[in-house]
Parts: sequence; C-alpha cells; structure tokens
Amino acid sequence: MATNPIGNKQNQPSPKTSSNAGRRIKLIVMFFTFIPLVVLTALMFILRANDKPLILAAIDYVTGKGVGVKEINKVDQGVLDLLDKTVNEITNVGKKIDDFTSELQSINDIKKIEEFISTVRLEKNNVVKARSRILGIKNECEGRELANLNMVDLDTAIENSKIKETNLSKIEEAAYAKMDELQKKGREDEEVMISVKNPEPKQAEPNQAEINISMKWDASTKTTVIQINDQVANNKEELERLLRAALGDYLKSGKDVIAVVNADSAVPDQEITDLSTICKNVQIEKINFRKEKGDE
Repeated sequence: MATNPIGNKQNQPSPKTSSNAGRRIKLIVMFFTFIPLVVLTALMFILRANDKPLILAAIDYVTGKGVGVKEINKVDQGVLDLLDKTVNEITNVGKKIDDFTSELQSINDIKKIEEFISTVRLEKNNVVKARSRILGIKNECEGRELANLNMVDLDTAIENSKIKETNLSKIEEAAYAKMDELQKKGREDEEVMISVKNPEPKQAEPNQAEINISMKWDASTKTTVIQINDQVANNKEELERLLRAALGDYLKSGKDVIAVVNADSAVPDQEITDLSTICKNVQIEKINFRKEKGDE
C-alpha cells in the first residue's frame, strides 16, 4: 500500500478558502453591529421626549434638566421693561389724583376750570392707554407657562388702572359741577351789576315832579348830547340855565323836584359824575340815574 510522502501538498487545506471565510464572518459581525447603531441613532432623532428629539432630551437629562421636564418659556426683556414702565405710570397716577383734588378746591376761575378739566381728561386717557398695553401683553402670553412673568401681577395692574380711571372720572365730574356753580354765580353777579347800573325807574310820587335828562353819546363827534325835557344843552352854561328854569317852574307848584337821568352805555362815567355835580349846584338834590344800552 503506497503512502503519501511527508510534505505532500495535495492533502493540505487551501489558504485562500480560510481567508474568504474569515472575511465573511467579519462582514456579518460588522453588519449586525453597524446596522443597529444606525437604527438606534435614527430612533434617537425620530423618537421625542418633552417635544424634543430623544437624543436632546437625553442631553438635558445628563446636564441636570432631566428627561420629561418641560422647559418653561421666558418673556423677552424688552417686554418686561415696557411692563414695568407701564405699571409705574399707573402707580404714579395715585399721587396726581391727590394733587388734582387739592387743586380743584382752590380754583375759582372758569377759564382755569376748563384747563383743569382738559388736564384731568388727558391723564385719564393715558391710564386707558396704559391698561391697553398691559392687556396686549396678557393676551400675547395667555396660555403659556412663563418663567419670569406672573399673570396675577398683570391682572392686579389692570384692576388698579380701572380704579384710577374711576377716580379721575369723579374728579372730572366734580370740576364740571364747580364750573356750573361758578357760571351760575357769575350770572347772578352780572344781574346784580345790571340792576345797579339800570335800576327800575321810580314812579313819580303824587307830590313829586321830574326833570327828565337824556344823555346820548354821538360817535361821529365823540361828544355827549344832553337834553333837558327835550331841550338840547350845547354847553355847560346852557345846561345850568335849563336846569334852573325847570327847577323854578316845578318849585312854583309846591312839589319836590327829582332829576331822572337816562344815559346810554357809551357815555363816559366822568360826564355822568359832572352832571350830578351840576345838578347839586343848582339845588337839585334828588337824582335818579339809569344807564341804558345806546342805539349804536
């Protein structure tokens, strides 16, 4: 029986076949290692936690925020600054209301009352605008979880603005009431002045005679035309003569004599005073003046 000699290569395994098998094993191992990593990585981005990709949520967890902890929104700092400014404006109105109340008590002039009412109304409009700004911020942040804004504070500021507006409205009403009071008093004072300037003509008593004196301003000559019982006195001497003549006629009848002077509004007061002096010089002591509106 023949035997193969030592070193016969015919029965030895092929090195190439062994190498191919090793590569296949490596490929299989790489496939089952790499593919799960790819799938896992994709899932980390596809799957979400707290409205974030799972990988980002995992990072939050590692950094201390924790998976599933929802991040609370923050209001922009510019909005917060505007809110603080608006709330301060509303708060400062309280001091202005106290000042308005004190000022109203000291006003006794209709023009100043009108200016005061305009100022109060402007301040009230500013309060309304401030409340509108706060309502705008509230509507914008409604339903959001906020880290640096308390919605209760917004509601408090809104209610505070309504109180300030009401108080300003009360002051405005009080100012209108005072203006009506001043206007009424002004009309009463005017009626008193008219009554003093234009007293009702006194009826002649049975034992009394009247010398009727008319004083009218002539705008063309800038002089006062004086008539004594329908006779014109062209100068002071003629005026005295006509007065003495009328006085003498009435004294003969045994009656008391009174001079009734009707002067229009344009006659200078000094000329009325001068006439009064002339009447007394001719012994006419009783004088009744009526200053009326002229026919201008």
